[in-house]
Amino acid sequence: CGAEGAVWARAQDQGFVPAPRVNVVDTTGAGDAFLSALMASLVAKNEKPSQVEYDSWVQHLTLAHHIAALAVTKKGAVHGVPHLRDRQALHHTNWLDIIHQLA
Repeated sequence: CGAEGAVWARAQDQGFVPAPRVNVVDTTGAGDAFLSALMASLVAKNEKPSQVEYDSWVQHLTLAHHIAALAVTKKGAVHGVPHLRDRQALHHTNWLDIIHQLA
């Protein structure tokens, strides 16, 4: 996971999620933002990682990568991360449109 994207594998599935291009200010907290967004997305959909279908897994990872990308656009570990009031993004099916609205 990083500026180029994220390679992932689980059971029989594997793939690559490209990183969105952003103006990087500070990478502090990017990994925490990624993992937190991934976990929040899974919890919001009430899905266990081992039982998530391929397309849904890619959506969860894409959302996490976009949240991490937002995190690096401001100085500090949390200033670029969306607030809880934006949690409807985790329930929305069109992840990329929501991420662009949050940016």
